[in-house]
Amino acid sequence: MFPMIRGSVMGIIWMIYCVCLSFQQETRFIFNGFDQEDQSIHLDGGARILPKKDVLQLTNETLTQIGRAFFQQPIEFKPSEPVSFSTHFVCALVGVGDVSGHGMAFFVSHSTDFIGAQPTRFFGLFNSSESDSTRVLAVELDIAQAPDVLDISENHVGIDVNSARSVKSANASYFSDKEGRNIDMQLLSGDPIQVWVDYEGTTLNVSIAPLKKQKPSRPLLSSTSINLTEIVQGRRMFVGFSGATGSIMVNQYVLGWSFSKSLASLQKIDISKLPKVPHPSNKDKSSSRVLYALLGLVAFLVLVLLFGAYMYRRNLYAEVREEWEQEYGPLRYSYKSLYKATKGFSRNEFLGRGEFSSQEVERVLKVGLLCANLAPEARPSMEHVVQYLNGNLALPEFWPYSPGIGVLTPTAFSQAQLMLPSLSLSTSSSNSSMFITHSLLYGSGR
Repeated sequence: MFPMIRGSVMGIIWMIYCVCLSFQQETRFIFNGFDQEDQSIHLDGGARILPKKDVLQLTNETLTQIGRAFFQQPIEFKPSEPVSFSTHFVCALVGVGDVSGHGMAFFVSHSTDFIGAQPTRFFGLFNSSESDSTRVLAVELDIAQAPDVLDISENHVGIDVNSARSVKSANASYFSDKEGRNIDMQLLSGDPIQVWVDYEGTTLNVSIAPLKKQKPSRPLLSSTSINLTEIVQGRRMFVGFSGATGSIMVNQYVLGWSFSKSLASLQKIDISKLPKVPHPSNKDKSSSRVLYALLGLVAFLVLVLLFGAYMYRRNLYAEVREEWEQEYGPLRYSYKSLYKATKGFSRNEFLGRGEFSSQEVERVLKVGLLCANLAPEARPSMEHVVQYLNGNLALPEFWPYSPGIGVLTPTAFSQAQLMLPSLSLSTSSSNSSMFITHSLLYGSGR
């Protein structure tokens, strides 16, 4: 009885040991955001974990900068196990200025020392001579088209082997099972992007999708000629991310990362726990918008004040219309209108040319004489002037020697006697010393 129980206990212990050993051999990890206190992520160059945001940032807004972040412990494969891996990460590329670049890459390398690696289009992993560089397999998210490495566009995903010249590439898109077609994506949108990289045997599959979409049933890129052990020259390798800037910059962020040696054991990223994408330019944009709004408001107020001043001045100096003008209409001409009508009072642009009857000429002359009466009280009103000119009111009778028109009167002379139309004053003599004769032209005589 006891030997059987002891045998059973020993069997259970052995099974637990084997299971624990298998878990120890299985390398996998997951990051739903990143913690500054976590020592499992090694940061190199410009890479850093943003405080209080739990976001891994590869490069900041600095020219020709390189930033790398990789898992501290190497991934090792025993001779008895197949070389394979699956990874799922969420990243975001946020533009800086009107033109932004370059992109970022997930890499698998044989070392963490990237000798001769260059920034710009080489992602801090490769160089222009394609020599003296670390043995690397990379999946690039590229947002800058470089002719020397044969980039297909400014928005593509590529598979790189020891060179920035992709062995396979495609414009960024994902396959929609619902629509049955590929839907384009913009890598430089500032929105989170999901990326899946699966390697088994010699096949490497790459898929991308927006944050809330499931993994596409069809990969964006697939290569069946990838020999990972030959690329990294061994069964020991490092995994991580790399990014770089040049004369143009971009903010490269990693929000979450899951990795496993096999697709079956890959842990799913909890999207609800992921940090938000930082947008450092939002404050500048909001400040600029507020500034533009204030400038617009000030400009509007200035225009309102100028318009108000114009209307005030216009009303201040506007001609006052009398009641009688409502019946006969305003018969007034401004200096400006006369100036325009005569083209600057030119001698060749007289107004009133044409044939006029002698009665009309006589009426105008008489009205002029009445308006020039030396006694202001004897002058007709504008209402009477209009009626005289229109022929609606008969002109009063007067003669060249009427007081105030043809002669000057002494100051002692009663002004009431000069009022029109009572112009029936008689004179004792035209040569009397009480009067001084005024000159009035009548044809060729006086």
